[in-house]
Amino acid sequence: MSGAQSTRLMLRALDGAPLADESVRATVVATAHAIAERTGVELLDIATTESSVIVTLATSRIAAIGFLAELRRLTAKWHHDRTGEPSLWGEAPHVFSDDDWDEADEDDDFEFDDDDDDDEEDDGASWDDNLSGFGSDDDDDDEEEDDDPSYDTGEPWR
Repeated sequence: MSGAQSTRLMLRALDGAPLADESVRATVVATAHAIAERTGVELLDIATTESSVIVTLATSRIAAIGFLAELRRLTAKWHHDRTGEPSLWGEAPHVFSDDDWDEADEDDDFEFDDDDDDDEEDDGASWDDNLSGFGSDDDDDDEEEDDDPSYDTGEPWR
């Protein structure tokens, strides 16, 4: 496997030692193996402590983060169904409360001006100019787009 990319990441409980229970630990490890098999990602190594699981995967960092997100989601659901507790891994504190968001809305000084006629500093660029090269309606020079049946139909490109 020389030259292949591998990524090592840890999923850690925010509080406590949920993997101290051997049945919980075994379920987390088995779930990691099942995700690897289902997704075709090679699980190179897995290690656990009482509060974390560490995986080494033969994949990119972003794919490994997705792998751990799926591991967290599946094991948290299993734990909730089994115990009724909200999460195996703990919940991160929310940065803003509803009151904080309401206060931020009241203090918002942002004003949206969609009337281009009374702009004092007009640099001559329009919204369509900013979209050039991105398939805007004004781009008539590129005939390939019109020949592609999936263009602008919402269908994925093949």
